[in-house]
Amino acid sequence: MNESLHEKLDAPHVAPAPAPRCMILRAEALMNEYGRMAHEYWRAHRPDAYAQTENPDKFFAWMGDQIARRVAELTPQLAGPDGPGEHPLDKGARLDTATAKAVGEAFNDFGIPTAPPLTRLAWERTDSELEGQLHAWADTARDQGTDAATDASDMSAASRRFLLTEQFLTALVSAPDPQLFLNDPTNHVEWLASVERRWARDRMPRPA
Repeated sequence: MNESLHEKLDAPHVAPAPAPRCMILRAEALMNEYGRMAHEYWRAHRPDAYAQTENPDKFFAWMGDQIARRVAELTPQLAGPDGPGEHPLDKGARLDTATAKAVGEAFNDFGIPTAPPLTRLAWERTDSELEGQLHAWADTARDQGTDAATDASDMSAASRRFLLTEQFLTALVSAPDPQLFLNDPTNHVEWLASVERRWARDRMPRPA
């Protein structure tokens, strides 16, 4: 972004008169996730600047849009090209990593610091709980017997969460014992691969 931080923050920061309530509600409704995060950061850590903002909802809706544009610009640059024969889940983890780093850089552009990157040890303490959650998910999916459309949606969400293929998850749900299934050497290799994919996805700095 070529303009300075001062110029970025100056344009919509000062309004000549308070905006009508309907405009404020509309701006609030249009505020994206990045705008809401910036809003919360300013309110908590920059209370004086926040108090001087004439129309916070409009201002942070604008800021969120600018951050989203910057993330969209940076992500493909940081992700790089697809690798030869790259697994779709590995590609997804690579894109997630690039997006996380892009978000951090975009927030830094607006003077909002990001949390330091996770260490592998700290991350493993959190990720180690996922295997138990995977067992619980498989048991629930097996017991519920919901319709096919719901099953497909849930399977897709689980695939994104655990970074395991839907084929793998379907076989897991069909197995009599999830733990024995995961202990199978071939399946264990795939589980370890998913661990590395999640590490690649989660390790980059994110907004504080």
